[in-house]
This record gives sequence, C-alpha cells and structure tokens, in this order.
Amino acid sequence: MKKQNASSSAPVDSSMRSKLWTGGSGLALLSAVLLALCLTAHGASLWNGLVLGDYFQIQPFYGIEAKKWPQFWMEIFTEGFLHPFAAPLTKVSLALDYQSAGGQPAIYHAVNVLLHSTCVVSAFLLLARLSSHFSSSRKVNEDGKYSLLIPFAASAVFAVHPLTSDAVANIGGRSALLTFVCYMVALHAFLTGFSAVSVGMGLLGYLFAYLFIVLSTFSGCQAITLPYTMIFVGLLIKPGSDLWKDWIYERVWEFGALLLVAIGLPFIFLLKSTMPAGTGLGLPVLPSESYYATQFKVLLVYYLRIFVLPVALTIAPVYAIASGFSDPLALAGVVVLLGAITLMYKMRKQAFVVLGLYLFIVGMVPQSAVVQAEYASAVRFYLSGFGLTLALVALLVPLLSVDLNQRNLRLPIKISAAFAVTILLLVSLSIWRDRAYSTNSALLRGALRLDPTNARLRGLLAFLLTTDKGPNIERGALEAERALAKDDKLPTAYMALGVYDRWRKHHSEALTEFETALKLASEQNLSTEIVLSAKSGLAQALADSSSNSKPIKDPLRVKELAKAALALYPNDPRLYLAMGKALLAENRPESAELACRQFDQGRRFDRLDIDFTEPYVRAALNTGYPFRFDIAYGAARTADKIIQSDDTNLLLARAALETGRIRKGIDMMKLYFSHAPFPSAEAYKVTGGLAKQLGDTKAAAQYMAKAREIDPDVDKNVRLFLTVPPKPIKEDDLDTPGSAGRALPDPMRSIKK
Repeated sequence: MKKQNASSSAPVDSSMRSKLWTGGSGLALLSAVLLALCLTAHGASLWNGLVLGDYFQIQPFYGIEAKKWPQFWMEIFTEGFLHPFAAPLTKVSLALDYQSAGGQPAIYHAVNVLLHSTCVVSAFLLLARLSSHFSSSRKVNEDGKYSLLIPFAASAVFAVHPLTSDAVANIGGRSALLTFVCYMVALHAFLTGFSAVSVGMGLLGYLFAYLFIVLSTFSGCQAITLPYTMIFVGLLIKPGSDLWKDWIYERVWEFGALLLVAIGLPFIFLLKSTMPAGTGLGLPVLPSESYYATQFKVLLVYYLRIFVLPVALTIAPVYAIASGFSDPLALAGVVVLLGAITLMYKMRKQAFVVLGLYLFIVGMVPQSAVVQAEYASAVRFYLSGFGLTLALVALLVPLLSVDLNQRNLRLPIKISAAFAVTILLLVSLSIWRDRAYSTNSALLRGALRLDPTNARLRGLLAFLLTTDKGPNIERGALEAERALAKDDKLPTAYMALGVYDRWRKHHSEALTEFETALKLASEQNLSTEIVLSAKSGLAQALADSSSNSKPIKDPLRVKELAKAALALYPNDPRLYLAMGKALLAENRPESAELACRQFDQGRRFDRLDIDFTEPYVRAALNTGYPFRFDIAYGAARTADKIIQSDDTNLLLARAALETGRIRKGIDMMKLYFSHAPFPSAEAYKVTGGLAKQLGDTKAAAQYMAKAREIDPDVDKNVRLFLTVPPKPIKEDDLDTPGSAGRALPDPMRSIKK
C-alpha cells in the first residue's frame, strides 16, 4: 500500500520518490553541499608549510633538469611495476605539483584538499547508487530507509571529521587520498559492469574497474582488498528473491575473475617495496610480535578513541606500543575486531551497516600485516574511518522517528539542530587540527604536550628544526641535548647536533656525531629519509674536515656516501662539493675533470658559497684544459679579494702561471713568501714554473729541488702544464697591493732565500 504525503491525501508514486531522492538535481545539490563542507573544514591547511616527511618527498625533484623530465617519467612508470607499494602514483602527483609551483607548499595543500573533496563526493555518489540497489532488493523490507539520508549524513560527517586532517593537512598523506579515490572509482566501474544490461557496457565497466585496481595499487597497499570489496558489494546487492545458488551460478565468471585477482595481488608484497615513512619518521622497526600486537592495541586506544572523541590527536599515540599479546589492551583490540565481525553477522539485513563495518576492518589489514616503522597513524585509518562513519550513521538513522518516504522530507528540529551542531563542532576541530600541521614545531610540540617524556619525539623535533635551517639550528641543538639526556640512542638527535657543529665550523665534533647517527640509524633499521640524511651529513663533515694540506683519507667512502645522499638531496650544493673533493683526492688523470663537473653542478644551486673556490680552482688547474684555466683564474682572483690569505695568494699565482700571466704570478708569489712562515712544496714548484716561463732554467731547477725536498710526491700532487705562452706585459694583470701596475725587473732575486 502506497504511503501518503504529509500535506496531501494523494498517493505518491514510487518512481516519483526515486526521482526525488536519486535524481540528478538532488545528487548535484547534495554534492555541492559536501564540497562546501570539505573546503570549510580543511581550507585553512592551504597556509600550512612542509612538515615531517613533506620536505623529503619534494626534495628529489629539485635536481631534475628540464631535459631529464622524460627520463624521470619513464623511471616512475618502471617503478610502478617493480615496486608498486612504494606509491609511484603519489610521486607522479607530487611531481606535477612541483612543475606547477616548485617548492611553494600552498599548491600541494590545495591539491590535497581537492582530493579529499573528490574522495567525499565519489563516496557519496557510490553510496547513492548502492542505495538504489538496496531499495529494490526484496531482502530489505523497509526500503524507504535507504534514501539519500544515510549516504549524505555519512559523507558529511566523514568530510569534516578531524581524523581526516592527518591525510589532508599533511602532504605526505596524499597516498591515502589517491588510494581512496581510485578505490571509489573502481567500485563505481564495477557496479556499472555488474549491473549492465548490455555486453558492451558490461565490458567497459569491468575494463575501468580493473584499470583502477592497478592505479589504486600504485597509490597504496590497501588496494589488495579491492577485488574482495567488489565481490562483497556484488553479494550485498543480490536481489532478495533470487536463490544464492542461482545467483552465484549466473555470476560465476565475474566472481571467478575477481577471485583470481584477489588471490594474486597479495603476492606483490614479495617485491619488497619500501612503503612511504608517513608519520613514522625516525621510529625503529619493532619485532614482529610487538608490531602485530601494537596494531590491535591502537585499534582500541587510538583509532576508536579519536573517532568517538576527536581531540588530542597526535602523530605519536601515547601508550601505543605493545610488547606482545600479553598486553591486555592488545587482547582488547582483538575483542573489538571480533565484535565488529559479530555485529556484521547480526546486522546482516542492514546493508550499509555491514558494508561500513567491512570497510572498517579491511582498511586496516594490508598495512597492519607488513612490519614497518609506522605503528599507528590517522592517515592509515582514512578508509577505515569512512567505513566506521558509514556503519555508525547507518545504525543511528533507522532509530529516527522520521518517515523517509515522504515527498517533502522534513526532519524534526531537534534532529536537524543536533546534526548541525555536530557538523559545526567537527569543522572547528578539523580546522584546529589542520593548523597543527602549519610547522614542524607546532606539530611536534603539540605531540610532546601529550607525551612530554617521549625522547624520540623530541629527537625528531630537533632533527626537523635543523632541517629548516636558519635560527632553528640553535633551537634544534637545544632540543637534541634534552632528548639525548633521556635516551642516548637517538640518531635524529645526533644529526641535529652534527648540523649545529657544522654550522659552527666544529668539524671534528660534527664528524663524530654524524658517524654515530649513521651507525644507530642502520642498526635500528630506520626509514630511508633518516639513513640518507645521516649519510649526507657524514659526507659533508668528512669533506669539511679536509684541506689542501690534509686531503680526504678515504675518498671512495665519501663518494659512496655523497652519491647515496644525492638521491634525497639532489639540490644540496655541499654534497656536490664533497663529491668533487673526494674525486680530487683520488688524484687520477680523469679525476680533475670529473671533480669540476661536480663543482659546476653544485654551483648551480649556490653561486655565492666561497668554499667552492679553492677546490674548484685546483681541480680546474689539474685538468690541463686551457678553458678551465681561464675560469680558474677568475675564481682565484675573486677568492683572493674576499679572503686574502696565503693559500689564496698561492692559488692565484698558480692560476696566473697556467694562463700566461707571468708577471702577475711573480707578484703574487712575492706577496706569498713575504707572509708564509713555512712555504709549501707547491709554492716552490709554482715559483719554479714561473722561472721556467721566464727562461731562467737555473732558478727553476733550484726551486724544483726545494719543492721535492719538502714533498717527494710533489710532482704527483701538483701538476703544472705550462701550455699557455706568457702574455705581453700590457695584457698581464698587475693590480695587487704593492705592484702599482709595475713589472718587477728581477723578482726571483728578491724571493730567493
């Protein structure tokens, strides 16, 4: 019997109700409302900076030259098949953002907000489609209760719930957003193919369904549950009038194909993809039993808590780690999981409740099954959070004393007000949580307020503060000392101190601290970002502690460290400086030119770093190429004007010699010998070269003999090519103090001892 309109005695046609609640205009209007809610709740994140691992995800793009971008895309494409769970699709999206805005954080955050909006709207449209299927199913008697109210209410709460902030406000959470979007689109395509009335539409739907399974896999490991979810949804929409035996028989090929994919996808874990560090930056990998027990423990003490009481969210949940399954809270988490499964069975006639609980469970399984440094994170709970929201809303809506079949649906004022207040409160909490991601200091100090004794968290804060550079380096050093006072096994704290000591030019202390950091990071199996940061600091510290008189002792090690670190920091000029110094220390015929290329690459990112000058000039002079000599002479002149030391005097004299500026070289050597208390072998050899170019072979021989007396290997360590003939006096540069533009008649006499 047809139900009556509340304001009219005329019957309401069921097709009219269907059109009212699932028509295009209604879907568009409600989708617009959801979009507005997403922008309101998370729009403030556009003013956030780079926090946690954001900096490390964007860094590799800085070193890609314009002509090398096609190669980068090809490498990403290859990586997608070799290491799919390393989230290559996330790298593609971040690379596109980088090409649009470089290092400006706003564009990355804007894309995250839009992706979250897409997640919410696509989920709402999926639930709306399922609503239609559930309404026509004979197994549901009160079909009117599957109107758009449940899809909209669930999507609205999910849109503004603070548990989504960790994925939206944190650029590193994009993997969860992309996975969710692909997940929803794949289910849309599956529904299209599964319910198609024509073969062509069915094939098209399944084609896109399998395509988005692949794309979802390239976004995150939760994709391995997609085929199971498709099968689950297919079983949920079975008409109540059909027998299970007949239904399965009719769909055997579709379910069979999905089952084969479902069985095969987990084998991707054998490819040993390195999953993104997420919020687990700086955390050691737990033993297997402890890790699995922790996954059950956080289900109760963190995930369910922040869902029900979304305050005190943190990247490091307090008391989250369980030593094993002897932990009562870990066992309580097992009970929660079993309770969810039991509730699914008891509520099997309420399809949305069952679907929500299913998503709640499967969303946590893939990442929980793989031991990694990240133990708990609201980012990992993104899909499960949506499922839990759907289950809760679907449980509450049927309890409302509302006739959802009325043509003019009017919810009681109390219900509407309660929903509005809930949404407003969640929006406020989301904005507050989003702003916590504005800076590393704001995020980590907030977490430390919840757990002030957490030494690892303080060590991570110290490391990230020194990564920010500027005045934060000193703050980072103070935090590092406080962290090490509680735990002396923190590689992040040692790296912070290493950066601080490098900044203060305390090279020996920095070297010790980075050595300790790398050893601890390797022993604790920390994330790639931490290990490579330690290698970067160590390579630079080894290079900093070297000089012309004290070259790098182990150039091969420095090369290996710098090369590894450049994968994470391709725009760090000091790494190229370390690599160039290491090549120069090898003292091979080809080393000088290779070192010059490293210096050239590093100077692209910082042309004002005077520390490049001395090693660059030496490398250029050792190549034997005249075009390098001219560049070396210009660089040596600049260094001598700025620094004005014995070393720069000698360097300029050598560059002048190789470029044919003999008078200039003589003038600089006179200045050098007047100040240097202990002239080096290089100084005597350069002076000998000047004498040789003047034709004074006797003086040249005397100087060379003195050079070999000081350093028997001087001929190997200092190469003179003398391929450029002496320039005329008028073309020589005589602008040093005391020369007054004059060429000395016999400078050798005044230099000899």
